[in-house]
Amino acid sequence: MENIAIILPDGSAARLLDLSVADFTEDDRISLTRRLDVLFRLEAAYKEAGVILRAREQFLDESETRLFEKVQEQQEKETELEQREEDLCTRSREWRERVETTSPLPILLATG
Repeated sequence: MENIAIILPDGSAARLLDLSVADFTEDDRISLTRRLDVLFRLEAAYKEAGVILRAREQFLDESETRLFEKVQEQQEKETELEQREEDLCTRSREWRERVETTSPLPILLATG
């Protein structure tokens, strides 16, 4: 006697099919067995797809995190470069002012 449990989506068995009962012809049993085989393969494929999907989601999350970190690093470098540029401009201006006030050249040019 071959019994097959019909499993509901919540995991509980709905009923047990007895494939050996007289109500089923041999063709019915073969057809039902083939259909159940297809369902079991689909279920396996569905579970595998779920595993692959979770792995892909994890990969995307990790990639997003790495990208965000790189963007942050880039922004920090940009801020540092802007600060260096500002410091150089300030030093250059201070140097020019110092040269202008201490150098005899502007006096000579003015009187020249």
